[in-house]
Amino acid sequence: MARVDERPREEPENPQILEEIIDLILRHRPDITRDAVLKMVEERIRDLGGLIDEDAAAMLVAKELGVPLPKAYVVARGARLRVGDLLPGLRGLKLVARVLRVPRPLVLNSGKRVLKVLVGDESGVINLVVWDERAEELYESLRPGMCILIEGGFAKRYRGRLELGLAKEGRVEVLDEECGLPPLEELCRKHSVNVITVKVCEIVEGSGGRCIYGLHGDRPVQVLVPGDLETPSLRVGDIVAVQDARELRGDAPRYRANRMTRIFVIARGEPLQSPFKLLEVDEVRSADGSTLLGVRGLLVAALPSRRGAGGSLILAGRLSSVSILSFEDEVIARLGQIRPATPVELRGIYSSGARLRLNPYSSFKVVGEPPLQGAPADSLAAGSGYVSCRATVTSCRVKYRLTESGEPLLGVVMSVDDGTGRARVLISYRDALCRLLGSEWEELSEYATTGLLPKLIPYIEEELLGSDVELRGWLSEDGVMAVTDIEVVSG
Repeated sequence: MARVDERPREEPENPQILEEIIDLILRHRPDITRDAVLKMVEERIRDLGGLIDEDAAAMLVAKELGVPLPKAYVVARGARLRVGDLLPGLRGLKLVARVLRVPRPLVLNSGKRVLKVLVGDESGVINLVVWDERAEELYESLRPGMCILIEGGFAKRYRGRLELGLAKEGRVEVLDEECGLPPLEELCRKHSVNVITVKVCEIVEGSGGRCIYGLHGDRPVQVLVPGDLETPSLRVGDIVAVQDARELRGDAPRYRANRMTRIFVIARGEPLQSPFKLLEVDEVRSADGSTLLGVRGLLVAALPSRRGAGGSLILAGRLSSVSILSFEDEVIARLGQIRPATPVELRGIYSSGARLRLNPYSSFKVVGEPPLQGAPADSLAAGSGYVSCRATVTSCRVKYRLTESGEPLLGVVMSVDDGTGRARVLISYRDALCRLLGSEWEELSEYATTGLLPKLIPYIEEELLGSDVELRGWLSEDGVMAVTDIEVVSG
């Protein structure tokens, strides 16, 4: 087996560079001969096991002798050593690498702080380990994507993994010019590092956090950021690096930040034309779900799920309706208090399969008054528009659940038939529920908190089935009705 110091030596790519460096050393140190410089170059190559060429070794000698070198030499020809060439025990290393990951420093039981910055090139990755003041300094100054020059490094093995330490006299310099390494995205893909770059197109500010809609390359992505996560100020047009976020399900890539996640602003940019769309209900069915930002339409109902938090938000247009799944009781409760047929706008939506869902940290707002009523059609045969008619309940289901705070969430789903047509009637508005069920809200709440309501629900459903009701509201062509007024007239 060949010894490390017997590796074939790399020839300098340009012998002129070696001569220029030697001449520079001799000009600054006339007390040293050319033969002495060449001998030191040979010794440096042997010390590093033949991993560097004569150009790089000459630059190390110049550094040791206090001879300043133009940075162009250091960056372009001083970084012959690659991450993949590092071996335990090598010292006095000079390395140009790209920063891939900058986590938060760890505080040990001893009180010492340690930071492990992941750096790499096309040949591999390694943790640069620094302590205490250096840890704080690099934590504040480095971000993914930066090219850095590491001087005075040493390689060692710790718990089976190779690490790069920094000697007391060592330093880390951020390089202004391009360092000739592959870009951040390429290196992260190659080495399976959980960092992505995102061009910010839209920011939805919601309760408890924000949804970032952006482009990862040319692909739409969403990043969910909780409000208690320390992040830089973000604005549309920024290019950000998102580190250590958890990927979620969805038709488009979605990521959720957690306490390990860091977000860095790589560049401030100008807003670009956003690919994300805020659509009317009637436009949703034919839209690309990966670029859907939000939906605007008439509120029909906010129905609670029977199991688990959240429920379904139903919005209607003239031609169709959409159901949007939410996983938050607060959203269901707040929208359930808005009068049906009120125009609302939901932002922070994503698609998953055939379903639309509401992201955490989404937002909604009322964007107008209910449409002017005018003279209503007197039957469901009208197909769409404002309708006032008498119809028979052909099916009825009461949806009910208590929230964690003990508040009841109620909804009623009915099918009705007036002899000319059918409609689905969805009700969650309190006033309408009370008229339909013949009880005050306080009474219904008491039934819920005492555990009596679940026992009453089968009787309520049986009582409503076959009843005639007077309906008034807005009907979409798919048969969903946003009921503004309802009254049981026979049972």
